Amino acid sequence: MSALGLLGCGVAFLALSLSRAEVEEATGRRVATVRTWNIGAGRASADRVVAELHATEADVVALQEVTQEVRRSIEARPPVQFPHRVYHARGISGKALLSRHPILEWQGFWTHGERNYLRAVVDHGELTVTYYVVHVSPMAGLFGRYSRAAAHAEELAHAAAEDDNSVLLGDFNMTPLSAVYGRMLAAGIRAAQPTRRFRPESTFPVFLRYRGLPVPPILRLDHVLTGGSLTAVDNHVLPDGGSDHLPVEARLVMRRK
Repeated sequence: MSALGLLGCGVAFLALSLSRAEVEEATGRRVATVRTWNIGAGRASADRVVAELHATEADVVALQEVTQEVRRSIEARPPVQFPHRVYHARGISGKALLSRHPILEWQGFWTHGERNYLRAVVDHGELTVTYYVVHVSPMAGLFGRYSRAAAHAEELAHAAAEDDNSVLLGDFNMTPLSAVYGRMLAAGIRAAQPTRRFRPESTFPVFLRYRGLPVPPILRLDHVLTGGSLTAVDNHVLPDGGSDHLPVEARLVMRRK
């Protein structure tokens, strides 16, 4: 067999051996590793949150349900790998974005009396990325198109789809089977590809953490979605950090032309 034939067989074997996420990663340029985590408005202790931030190798971390105590603790013991940090609101509505790279601009929004979101533009060197940190009201998943929360989520998806490079991440309070989630993807954004095919990983509820329910994680409520020239791969759930949600991490890569 010729060298060219051997090379072709090798590529075919690689494609069959790797998951779709790994194939995407092998053919795209890495931009950043991102993590999203709903820290549970006090369920994960401030000390635990700070310890997790100090230990992570992610480039950008988005937090939801950030209390004033957690914010103070982060600022008192700031992780050296995250010199750039912004916060919006506190408690259930509290959000934060921590970045290794400069945050060029940011703004917190309140819309239609529903939950807020944080928008930040991060300079990753050759590329700037717009991040939307969200915590969608449960009404979106429960009542679908009949709730203002659903309309708000879909508006955000359209906004992210119009950006050149965007990431929409956080606690969406809806599973991938939700009709609202489907309409968000139809707006032009993409769901992160999992590490393993045919193995959706649930993030909520953590056993005994949500109102004392003795239920293991059965719902995937926390997501990383991308728009523009970005796609997210190696999307996986991380170990328990003390909240009623499990953290999610993914790698951003440039889409293949």
